[in-house]
Amino acid sequence: MNWWTSILTYLWRNSLRRWIEQPLSLLSKLTVAALIGGLGAAMISGVDYLGARISDQLMNRDALHVNVQEVVMPRSAGTDLGDEAEEAGWASLSTEQLTVMQISSVAYSEDDRPVLLYAVRNPEQHGYPNTLVLLTDKFPEGTIRTVSLNGLRASAVAYAPRGDLIEKLASRKGVLLGSYELLAPLIQNGYTRRHLLQARDVDAVEKMNQVVETMRDLDGRRVYIYSSLDLLLQLREIQAMQHNIAIAVTLGSALTLGLILGAMAWMEFREERYLLCLIRSFGVGRLMLFGHAAVENCLIAAGGMTLGVLLLSLVSGILSSGPAALPWLNSAQLYSGGVFGVLMAGAIFGGLLACVPVAIGLRRPLGLTLK
Repeated sequence: MNWWTSILTYLWRNSLRRWIEQPLSLLSKLTVAALIGGLGAAMISGVDYLGARISDQLMNRDALHVNVQEVVMPRSAGTDLGDEAEEAGWASLSTEQLTVMQISSVAYSEDDRPVLLYAVRNPEQHGYPNTLVLLTDKFPEGTIRTVSLNGLRASAVAYAPRGDLIEKLASRKGVLLGSYELLAPLIQNGYTRRHLLQARDVDAVEKMNQVVETMRDLDGRRVYIYSSLDLLLQLREIQAMQHNIAIAVTLGSALTLGLILGAMAWMEFREERYLLCLIRSFGVGRLMLFGHAAVENCLIAAGGMTLGVLLLSLVSGILSSGPAALPWLNSAQLYSGGVFGVLMAGAIFGGLLACVPVAIGLRRPLGLTLK
């Protein structure tokens, strides 16, 4: 044990002496590792920041909103009032669901402005009475307003839109709402069935599109879907690229660091090959000398990488405000396991690659060096 300890102590003292006598060599290695580490940290942090923003967009309510419309002609409008099982199927893919019939009849509010006429299966389920309801914010709730349906005067109760889907329905024009039974005579003129859906996730939006295609192709139904599926799929593909980018940065950093440190290590090995051969002649194995070189290179590479991340964190702190601010660079992001761990893996891999020339040199027979 004492013999091994003495050898290790001598090897590290020799490394320390070399660093003191040749500080530029150590500084060059640290600088290269710091530059590669800082660049890698900036790239990975930027990708992570972009991935977080993409995740927000993928879960955005507007992006997950789906509008399914089916045109029902007058000849079948009286019998095709919708299938509750079908509505339940849409609801299973959604966090919120609203099914309405947009009736083709003409309707006007009391100020002669056209309003959209919708029928719902159960108005009470949405918080409205089973009567004509005028969805508007212009009048106090519960007040009676006069409306016109196909030239006939009728009374409607004013109510404010309730719920996100109802608000989307009434966002552009005024809306007159009633039950299927109440508006049954007008439904005979034909209508457009609309399913307003708030999908659970991107997979649910994709499933909805597949269902609509099946209805259209196999059943011959005039059904259409309006969603952001193409954009959502592209965002998901970009999000999936994060993992590949992290691997590419790790391998690129490791290869660059390994090549540069390997070239420096080879020059240092050529300067000390006689000393190493003498140590080997005393019975010290190649494995021990290679292990010392590997630990030394990995420590320098990891130390340089850490220095690069620290400097980048300092710069991001200085530029935390103002027009030059970098919101995607922050200390919490840089020191997270994803960024720092990937960089350390690249540093260690690069340090091991830098030992390849040393391993080749240590295989050279003692006699060819000491002759």
